[in-house]
Amino acid sequence: MVKRFWRWLVRLIQPILPPCLKRRKYQRVKLQRLSDADYQQLFEQLLTGVSQGWKPEQVSQHLGHRINDRYFRAWLLEYGKQLRQLPEADHRLACQLLQLSRLGCGELGEIAADIGRDLLAKPAGKREEDEGKSENAETDEAEVCLNRGNQQFADQNFLSAITSFENATEIQPDNSKAWYNKGNALVKLGENEKALVSFDKAIELKPDNHEVWQNRGDALAKLGENEKALVSFDKAIELKPDNHKYWYNRGNGLVKLGEYEQAIANYDQAIQIKPDFYQAWTNRGNALSDLGEKEEAIANYDQAIQINSDFHDAWNNRGVALAELGKQEEAIANYDQAIQINSDFHDAWHNRGVALFRLGEYEQAIASFDQAIQIKPDLHQAWINRGIVLGNSWNYNPEAAAVVPLQFPNVSPIVSNPIETQYGYQGQLLSYQQGLNHCPQNTHPEGWGRLHQAIGNAHYQEGKYQPNYRDYWQKALTEYHQALITLTPDIYPEWHLEVLQNLIRILWGLNQDTAAQEWQNRGLTVFQTLLHKKSPFQKRKLMAKFIRFSQMRVDV
Repeated sequence: MVKRFWRWLVRLIQPILPPCLKRRKYQRVKLQRLSDADYQQLFEQLLTGVSQGWKPEQVSQHLGHRINDRYFRAWLLEYGKQLRQLPEADHRLACQLLQLSRLGCGELGEIAADIGRDLLAKPAGKREEDEGKSENAETDEAEVCLNRGNQQFADQNFLSAITSFENATEIQPDNSKAWYNKGNALVKLGENEKALVSFDKAIELKPDNHEVWQNRGDALAKLGENEKALVSFDKAIELKPDNHKYWYNRGNGLVKLGEYEQAIANYDQAIQIKPDFYQAWTNRGNALSDLGEKEEAIANYDQAIQINSDFHDAWNNRGVALAELGKQEEAIANYDQAIQINSDFHDAWHNRGVALFRLGEYEQAIASFDQAIQIKPDLHQAWINRGIVLGNSWNYNPEAAAVVPLQFPNVSPIVSNPIETQYGYQGQLLSYQQGLNHCPQNTHPEGWGRLHQAIGNAHYQEGKYQPNYRDYWQKALTEYHQALITLTPDIYPEWHLEVLQNLIRILWGLNQDTAAQEWQNRGLTVFQTLLHKKSPFQKRKLMAKFIRFSQMRVDV
């Protein structure tokens, strides 16, 4: 009744309303189904326009109401089905279909993308070659290979991507994009030296591509060529000075060279361009911490956390700075925060164990080390520190680990191991031996060497309290010599010198003065070589750490 009255009232007053208030009549466009030939023509015209560089608005103008034509969509699905059934594919058409999908055509674009991807996965059809390939044909074929490689790269199929990029460069040797994506794929596979060859070729063809210079620097940094990496970073910044990531990466490279003050200046540039760049605030804090400026470092971590409170690295590094200031309880609270954000953050678990050990909470420390090891079984430093705690413990209770799940409900419970219930000297050796099981010599040279060094230290310490100390110290010598097999002066010079200090100490104690002097001379050579590669700040730290060799350097 009410509805009828309302309609009567509207009809009554409609004639006397001003035009702006009158109800407008909209007509729904009723699309007539076209013939398959007409849809074919419409679609071919569309692809031609796309290949000529049409913008999304041109595509929309060309399609008009047909962009929502369900008959058109049905035709395209059937057309794609026919193309998929062919034994070979037209890769040029496939690339056009993918281009179309990026111009925003709704469901038509999605269907086109599916067809294009499927066609690229099929072998390419052979072209007619009456007079040989034209330049445009070569360009089109190289573009097909490049697009296929990009898709494979996005799917993390890096080996196949490299093959596609190589095909592109064989067809078109001056295709700088193909050389560049090939370099990126090689980096993903850890083939950084080969990646440099590709990056260099890309730069030769297009010297002003700042992204290639940047990625070339990254590859050099991964190879330890930090000074050469800086040259590439400098070129990238010269070409694109407003890119905050380039300044950030340059700062990271300077940190590796021990140039902390310069690194901070680069992080400042990155932050000036992007003030909310919390990673730069964090690494700026790390550089300050390395310079001994712990309080200022904490202020930088606070900035990072204020921007992104879920950035677990900042919480962890803030904890490290607090621990080095002697504030172990506060440090643990920061590690806990990092673990609450990421329960698999093995570094935070390890650092938490160190802080608990410093507080004398041995059982809780071991529980934290066990969590770190459960997440990353080859974390040699956690095995070493776990052994040190066991060596200082007289009544280790493995059931203390049960407290961890109560504090962190999302953490997986530790899988108990019966042999880990021992403590003291024997427990220490068992921990190191288990670490060696997870750190083989051929795959973990640093961990293998440092664990043997730790075993040597345990024998040395135990021998100090035993009447037959020589037997223990001989065992220590054997372990130190094992450690030196992988902790070589060219790859691990600082660890090499540390082992030499341990070794020389034992040799003097066993009255093997000649051998001790020989090793001391060798160590001096390594120390002097290392010193030349360091910044002034790093030199001071090294001279304090390796006082035996620094004093010899002065005496000589």
